[in-house]
Amino acid sequence: MLLQKIKSDAILSQFIAKKCEENNIEVILDKKITEDQYLIIKVDDYYKSLKIGDTPKTPDCLILQKCLESNLEYAITIVELKRRRKSSDFNINEVIEKFKTCLNDFMKIKFKDYFNENYKRIDLYFITNKKTYGSNNIDTDLEMSLSMSERLKFNGKYCSIKLCNNKQKIKPCYSK
Repeated sequence: MLLQKIKSDAILSQFIAKKCEENNIEVILDKKITEDQYLIIKVDDYYKSLKIGDTPKTPDCLILQKCLESNLEYAITIVELKRRRKSSDFNINEVIEKFKTCLNDFMKIKFKDYFNENYKRIDLYFITNKKTYGSNNIDTDLEMSLSMSERLKFNGKYCSIKLCNNKQKIKPCYSK
């Protein structure tokens, strides 16, 4: 099973975490997803550990989830967590670069034996402490920037970065 292989990997096993959180911002897994059905890998921690001069921009976490009712299908959620006080606290191109590094370097090159697969679902979440749609504090500039940004591609699947509120819930992946 893929999750067990990653847990046994000498390098990746060092970056497995119980939660995907930073600065009181986190992603929550649906209660239907049990601990044996997912892994959270701290991608940012992995790249920092390399101690290279110009560390690439990377997202905080990669969550690999085994689809329910299947032993062969998986979903990937890549998460960037960002505490912001105002819209100018981020650079949209840097956010996009973080996701590209994860998809094109971490998954396709560095750990291709584990991650260079076709996934049932690929989600890219930019999770912030600011509220988005459905509130009095709509961050329309950020929402617009993300919706107009380039769609990223991984093994033939196109993905868009979604702006999410703190405590975004990751739903189960179903094989059917």
